[in-house]
Amino acid sequence: MLQFPTSNSFDTLPRSSGTTDDTKIDRIRYHKGLREQLLSLWEAEESAVAAAEQTHGDQPFSLISWRNYSAIGGSEIERVRDEFIMLGIPPDVVEREYLDAKRRYQKQKSKRRQWAKKAGVHEINQKWKAVLEEQNNVMQSFIDQPPVTPKRRMRVRRTGLQLSGRSCSFAVDDRW
Repeated sequence: MLQFPTSNSFDTLPRSSGTTDDTKIDRIRYHKGLREQLLSLWEAEESAVAAAEQTHGDQPFSLISWRNYSAIGGSEIERVRDEFIMLGIPPDVVEREYLDAKRRYQKQKSKRRQWAKKAGVHEINQKWKAVLEEQNNVMQSFIDQPPVTPKRRMRVRRTGLQLSGRSCSFAVDDRW
């Protein structure tokens, strides 16, 4: 997960040379290339899954249902546990159901992973995860080393930095 700085004050940031910001523009371009790789891998996975479903059956759904939630998984399970306790459901009941939900979720994830390996989709998934991690690393490096002069901040802003939820994107303007 990306870690944003807690202070927005640019006065406390170290000053840098012009070459540092040039590498930032290069990182933006690299990030754009990684995004294109992710899209290609996603399309390849989609095609591979469609072909594999003909032979191996439908891809298992990894999310589970729990009480009034029909499809949750991962950290949502912890969040829902806290929510149920706050709603006044006895904690021992919630904890028992929580452990069962975690077990069922792990079982579904395992089924999905086994299906992906059998169907030949696992390798694409692994490449996708590696590219996504690299993309997050590039974005984190940009967050860790923001532009330090007003002129350079404006130059980077013109690239169209867009952050939304767990993703980010850049639109690089090569006119400068």
